[in-house]
Amino acid sequence: MSEQPLITHPDASVHEMGPTDQVAFLNTILESSTEYSIVAKALDGTILAWNEGAHRIYGYDLSDVVGKASAFILHDPDDVKSGKAQAILDEALQVGRWSGELGRVRKDGSRFTAFVVITLRRDAAGTPIGYTMISRDLTETQRIVGELKESQEYNRGLIESNIDALMTTDPLGVISDVNRQMCEMTGYARDELIGTPFKRYFTDPKRAEDGIRQVLSEDRVTNYELVMRSRNGKETMVSYNATTFRGGDGRLRGVFAAARDITEQKRLEEDLRQTQNYNRGLIEASVDALLTVDPELTITDVNEQTIRVTGYSREELIGSPFPDYFADPARASAGVNQTLAEGFVTNYVLLLRSKGGKETLVSFNASVFKDTEGRVRGIFAAARDITEQKRLEEELRQAQNYTRGLIESSVDPMVTVGEDLAITDVNEQMVKLTEVPKDQLIGSRFNDYFTEPAHAAAGVRKTLSEGYVTNYELTLGTPSRREAVVSFNASVFKDTEGRVRGIFAVARDVTEQRRLEQQLREQQNYSRSLIEASVDALVTVDPEGRITDVNEQMIRLTGEGRQKLVGSAFASYFTDPERATAGVRKTFAEGVVQNYELVARSKSGKDALVSFNAAVFKDTLGRVAGIFAAARDITAQKGLEQELREQQTYNRGLIESNIDALMTTDTLGVITDVNRQMCAATGRTRDELIGTPFKDYFTDPRRAEDGIRRAPRRVRGRARHHGSEAPRRRSPPGAELQPRADRIVGRRHAHRRPGSHDHRRERADGQAHGLHPGAIDRKFVPGVLHRARAGRGRGPSDTERGLRHQLRAAPSFPTPARDSRLLQRLGLQGHGRQRPRHLRRRPRRHRTAAA
Repeated sequence: MSEQPLITHPDASVHEMGPTDQVAFLNTILESSTEYSIVAKALDGTILAWNEGAHRIYGYDLSDVVGKASAFILHDPDDVKSGKAQAILDEALQVGRWSGELGRVRKDGSRFTAFVVITLRRDAAGTPIGYTMISRDLTETQRIVGELKESQEYNRGLIESNIDALMTTDPLGVISDVNRQMCEMTGYARDELIGTPFKRYFTDPKRAEDGIRQVLSEDRVTNYELVMRSRNGKETMVSYNATTFRGGDGRLRGVFAAARDITEQKRLEEDLRQTQNYNRGLIEASVDALLTVDPELTITDVNEQTIRVTGYSREELIGSPFPDYFADPARASAGVNQTLAEGFVTNYVLLLRSKGGKETLVSFNASVFKDTEGRVRGIFAAARDITEQKRLEEELRQAQNYTRGLIESSVDPMVTVGEDLAITDVNEQMVKLTEVPKDQLIGSRFNDYFTEPAHAAAGVRKTLSEGYVTNYELTLGTPSRREAVVSFNASVFKDTEGRVRGIFAVARDVTEQRRLEQQLREQQNYSRSLIEASVDALVTVDPEGRITDVNEQMIRLTGEGRQKLVGSAFASYFTDPERATAGVRKTFAEGVVQNYELVARSKSGKDALVSFNAAVFKDTLGRVAGIFAAARDITAQKGLEQELREQQTYNRGLIESNIDALMTTDTLGVITDVNRQMCAATGRTRDELIGTPFKDYFTDPRRAEDGIRRAPRRVRGRARHHGSEAPRRRSPPGAELQPRADRIVGRRHAHRRPGSHDHRRERADGQAHGLHPGAIDRKFVPGVLHRARAGRGRGPSDTERGLRHQLRAAPSFPTPARDSRLLQRLGLQGHGRQRPRHLRRRPRRHRTAAA
């Protein structure tokens, strides 16, 4: 420790204090210092001043030492005896100062180490007069340093002795420290590893880097798996556990990671999973209720049959007391205890009570099972309902183990076969199936019991090479010449060292299954017939937009064969492939589309407008497998719609070209439609007129309203005169002027009676030219048309008179063509080249007196 000079205000120097003040100031410093020992001594070492810190550190009181003792009593006696203490004073006298660590002795004789600074004191003339000795106890500091060093050595020992590869990285993922295991695992020396990126030593650098980021964001990761690649290319599966570490100031310093080689662990886990799957398969394949019970009589596992027999769920059963499910709990407890004591019980009869209260007499066969250290962990029990089934034909052997109980409790034939195709074990169901005694089956060749031995041998070899087979069908022949079709599910089983020892196979009678498959084929044929009988083109499309099936209508529509269509792109058969593709995507997105129009192009180049209705269909797992679409040719329909639009446009032209102001109202006198002349006459727009009262546009609204009221009565009266009522149904807006326009140029139709010869003839003629029958019917039951004409005249308008004059002057009418539609709209359509009957001249009849 270096002695620090006393710092004071530059304008208040100690030399400016008076002697009394200086003494008081120095005494204050001396007395206030408790952490440091401050001692003043003469040139011969006699103690002249002693502060509180010296008292606390050395234990001497002021009265014990000042003027009485030498400072040598504070030195280690060995230093005094060797002359080291005196040499220190001599050096201080010579150079003016000495500092360093010294051994010290307290009043009670205890020793410690202190950092001591001895400074020579001089008088005003510069003559040496003594020493100032300042000491600081280093006991605690040395203890902390020692503990730190010991901790570091301990930690390093832990790191180096750890069987896992340990390393530290900075926040950027650069290695800052490693242990020997890391060097051995990677094949690199410690100096080569430190300062290099952590991710460099793994097969997936990105995943390694992501692991570092995850630690930095979450402070830790556990069981983070990576594949390490060593210098010589060897790959090792490792599991990382990592945490962040911070400095004393709390700032992040880096990541500490431990990597464990789990290659062997992964292999053992895989073996364990296979064993567990094997055992679980045996448990669940049993028709008997199977369960395990621990020594405390608590259920630890059950199969599905136990759940069905008891009526309780798996969650309710596991963890509950075994005796609670029986009518005699004491006897059930005794059965478990007997099994634990004797190792097994057979044919132990209990009365089981289900959740619904049903009681079932069951027979238990149970045995203990142990852990790897030979300690009994519980019992395994198989319960068979003996009210409906026979007892087991033979008792289980006393030395049967857990697996033997599973095999013998199964209702399916089970067999184990070695790699040389020799049968090594069977259950009783296999004996029954083959009609061969068990002692003859064991040791014989597995494939000798089937009608196709080569196929049976191939199934065993396939299981050994692939690990398992499912639904492998064989035909078994028995000594009684009975043949049975069985479906085998088989898998390999291994010994404790992981070596394949043979296969385990379960056989099931599939006669009923084959019958169901035949019914399925018949149903598929029936569905195919429905598809082919459709008048629409039907097609199925997969999610990639490729055709998977079509019917004959689709073949005729495209002109392509089924083989070319199936597997080809759906969109390629349309003039706009992008729109076709968009329709497929829309169906997959929304589940259904309706009236989606496309133009199909056949092989011959002919285009056809089609309307698609499509919906998705799913597989048995509920996953979307594709779409089913029905296409209908709507070319003719679109032609009729176009013709109808042309007719409506033509009618509107007639209405708007009329020099009279035309309008329609409802029965209350509210305007529903007008033409331009009405707008011009009123000075208002069409939107302003529609929906307003008819009477508002006349100087005498009441008279206008009376006119509205009389018009329907006049129409109904005329209709009653001709034998029918006027229609009360309102036409939609925009369509009401069409029949009124027809009457402008053909008013002589208004008096004709519905159902008359003229009505039927014109209805048939209109249908033959594509007109809706309602358009003809409206001319026989006229509605209300209000015609406003400037002036007071009541005769026909100039337009009407002109059209009638031209029509009457025509020598003949054309055959059905574009002009035919014009005449239909005018209500003057004729037949052939004759003029309509209502335009023919008729002789005027003179009234007679009798008339």
